[in-house]
Amino acid sequence: MTTFLVPLSNEVPVIVLQFHAICSIDSQNKTFNMSTKLEIGSKGEDLSVEFLQKQSYVILERNWYKGSDEADIICLTPSQDTLVIVEVKTSTKDNSVPSSWWVTPKKQRLMIDLYKSYIKEHPEFAEYPFQFDVISVTLLPTRVRIKHIEKAITFKQHV
Repeated sequence: MTTFLVPLSNEVPVIVLQFHAICSIDSQNKTFNMSTKLEIGSKGEDLSVEFLQKQSYVILERNWYKGSDEADIICLTPSQDTLVIVEVKTSTKDNSVPSSWWVTPKKQRLMIDLYKSYIKEHPEFAEYPFQFDVISVTLLPTRVRIKHIEKAITFKQHV
């Protein structure tokens, strides 16, 4: 597998992983059944965890649930001084819509609630600064593009 940086814009580098095949997804198929959507999402999360670990993030949780609500990834920054909740968005289409747009206001509120719940269960992180990141994974027939947007969701007041 070859890894290299491809600048998408002046601000955010994109990691492109090239390999032979991801899975047997028909890229022309416009509809996916639920199990395929789950497989696509799971593959995106797997790749995101691998990407974060290569960037020296410390993975604390994956698919952390509070009731029926889920945080895809909870981790610490490479300096281990900031708690990060990561929302992973995976697509099989190459489009130019910013992945941060995929995180709706409802999902943003949910992420805040998940953060509060996580801190209640893990008070050792209560004093850590926190941030909400988005990782966009695009699964194409011959390559994968991963875009990590740090502090993708910002808030004007302390949660």
